[in-house]
Amino acid sequence: MSHSNGFHHWLMQRATALYMLFFCIGLLLFFATSQSLTYQSWLNSFASPWVLMVFGLFFLSLLYHAWIGLKDIVIDYIHPQFWRLTVLGFIAFSLLGCGIWLFTLLIQAYGK
Repeated sequence: MSHSNGFHHWLMQRATALYMLFFCIGLLLFFATSQSLTYQSWLNSFASPWVLMVFGLFFLSLLYHAWIGLKDIVIDYIHPQFWRLTVLGFIAFSLLGCGIWLFTLLIQAYGK
């Protein structure tokens, strides 16, 4: 019987936070060391599948991190089952919509 426990969620939230931290540090280093950064050079960097994958993983981490945190807050503070499920459903659909929108933007940037 598979039972979800809090340690797994805690560990996943820390793992996503670490990835997002390293991503932000790497992005800051990229901006700090770029000689001439223009819109076209930034757009051209998305022609690489690796850049697309790194950004895509960042957004997946961000959305999953947000889901874990918001889910725990809702479970802790909203006790009536109807309202808990309603709020969790709204959060899930909102995060899913954000994810679809972000990946659409990444794919469009990759195609240019």
